Amino acid sequence: MLCVMRYALCVMRYTLYVMRYALCVMRYALCVMRYALCVMRYAKIKSLEQKKASQ
Repeated sequence: MLCVMRYALCVMRYTLYVMRYALCVMRYALCVMRYALCVMRYAKIKSLEQKKASQ
């Protein structure tokens, strides 16, 4: 019976670690997406400025 309890504790701890890792990955993905959006916006502004300058 002790073995089962210890195994259950291990599984719970492992799932907690996995959940924490998944949260970190999601947060990182959000940061990357936000950064990509900023870069795209910046590129759009730059291209608009170049069009205005070339006219």
